[in-house]
This record gives sequence, structure tokens and C-alpha cells, in this order.
Amino acid sequence: MSGKRKYAIAAAAGAILLLGCLAAVLLARGNKNIITINGIPVEKDEIIMYIQDERADICSWFYRNYQADCNAEDFWEKEYEGTTPAGKLSEAVIQKLKEAKTAQQQMKEEGFVETVSFQELEKLMDAENQKRRQAEEEGQVIYGNSQFSMEQYYNWYYSQGKTRLKEQFHQTFTDYTEEDLENWYRQQEPYTGAVSGEVKFYVCDSSISEEVAQQLFADVTASLDKGMSDGEIEAMADENYHTGLVIQERPVREEEVGKEDAAYASVMEAFKSLEEKQFSEILPLGQSYGIFQVMKKEGGEDMPFQSVKESVVYQYIEEAFEENLRALAEGAEITVDEKAFTKLIKEIVR
Repeated sequence: MSGKRKYAIAAAAGAILLLGCLAAVLLARGNKNIITINGIPVEKDEIIMYIQDERADICSWFYRNYQADCNAEDFWEKEYEGTTPAGKLSEAVIQKLKEAKTAQQQMKEEGFVETVSFQELEKLMDAENQKRRQAEEEGQVIYGNSQFSMEQYYNWYYSQGKTRLKEQFHQTFTDYTEEDLENWYRQQEPYTGAVSGEVKFYVCDSSISEEVAQQLFADVTASLDKGMSDGEIEAMADENYHTGLVIQERPVREEEVGKEDAAYASVMEAFKSLEEKQFSEILPLGQSYGIFQVMKKEGGEDMPFQSVKESVVYQYIEEAFEENLRALAEGAEITVDEKAFTKLIKEIVR
């Protein structure tokens, strides 16, 4: 082969290599990561999901503190005592991502999840949805969602990983002494025994609004102060409010919470904070509204440490687990392309 031809081939090969390098550089620039956490890129779609999740909370915060209108054209860039909603949203998203991704990374290291990649998770979701569609077509029982959205699957998948991580932590964490437990116990709200007693319900039917119910129950308590009987109070409700009023005494026991509908838990929560003869605030009870008066109350005494030690150990380890996750998040190495991140936030919130 002549020298000229060798030179021509070498030059052509060099040109191809140079073009390949240039293409790689351009591609790398186009795919520059907006956020990385501990060296692992956070994919754009995942960042968008967190921006959308935090958006409503930021709107609510600025409305509560400054009565700011989230729909105003200048809302996100306007300063409120040196802080903009866009800036606060940025901080919230980064903090949430740090907490989520560092926990996910630990789950993966322990083998409790397959991936921390949003794209790979989408593939897992598609496979899970296909499996559930097939099961449904075959008439099998499906627990939970018949089909997942990406956000639903993301939360479901990683919550399972976190549960397994927590279980492992409970089994292996022994870094505490009896003195540590007792000191922690003394810093908590008092551990109390179960309470029980009797209450008298006043429940209106579902045909009236909450505002009308508020006035009705104000009249009920005023009527009781005047010494009116149950029959007279029922007649008053019928005449003045054109509604039926059910008056009923019944026992309540803290041990039964969870055995009845959700309203029972709210009744018990209110009952625990009241003394005998006191009335509750108005409560939603199923499709109706009601109040109750405490007729009798027993239990609720402070429990000594040794009698609740098992519960104290569990709560102590729970707190240590969450502290461990917070420490992982605070110690994370994070890089942010501020320009690209700010641009993305503006695109989502506008």
C-alpha cells in the first residue's frame, strides 16, 4: 500500500474518531444531570414528580403566612420577607429528594429493592400492572390497586423497602442501655393506661349542614343547662330545625378502637381529653354530625416505666431509625445544576 493511501486511511480514521468524540461531548452536554445524590443521577421525571407534590404545600404555606394568591401571575417570583415561593419550593424539593434517595440507596444496598432508577422503576410498574390485569381477567382476587399510576407505584414500592429496612434495624439495633430508655421515657408524653367509660350521644340526621348542626348543638347544650328532658330536646330539634335527633347512652373503651368505623377513633380521641360532664366539640359521625357528653370515665393513669418497657423499647428504636435516615440525608453529597433546576421549576409551576 502506498504511503499516500496509508496517510489517507489514517486521516479518515482520525476524522471519524474526532466526530465520535465531538458527538459524545455534545450528547453529554445535552444529558447533563440536573441533580445527583451521592454520585447517582436523579432522573428528570422523578424531579418533576417531587415538584408537583410540593407545589400545593408551598402555595398553602404562603397563603397561611401572607395571604398570597398562588394563581397570581407574579406569585412564584415575588419576595415575601426575602423569600420567594420558587426558592422555597426549590429547597423543599431538594430536601425531600435527599431524604428519599439516600433511603432508597440504603434499601438497594441491603437488597430490599431492585433499583433506585426512575426509568427502571417504570418498567417494574408496567410488569406489575400487566400481572394485575391478567389476574383480574382470570377472576383472581387483587389486593390494593388494580392498576398503578407512577406516583402510586413509586410510593408503594419504596414503602415496602422501607418496611423491610426498618424491620432489619429493629432486629439489629442494640445501642442503648436501661438508663437510655428510662431517660427517653421521662422526656415523652406520659404513657397512660387504657381509658373507658360511658358517653351520651346527641346525633342529628344527615339532612342538615354542618353550620346548622353547630347551631342545633349549641341549643342542645343550652337546653340541658336549663334542665330540659331528652324528650323536650328532641321536640325542640324537630320544631326549630326540622330534623330528627337521636339521643343514646353507650359505653366506650379504648381497647375497641379499630373494631368499629373510623368515627369511633375520633370519639375516643375526644373522650380521652375530656372530664366527666364535659361536652365534646361537634364531630362527623358517619353521614351525620353529633356531640357527646362524658357521663363516666375510668382509667388513663400514668404507667410506670417497667410496665410499659416493651413499648418504650419499640418507640425508642423507631426514633433511632428515623434519626439514622435523617443523618444519611444530611451527609449526602449533592450536586445541582441551579440554572436547569430553576428553569424546570418555572416550567412546572407556571
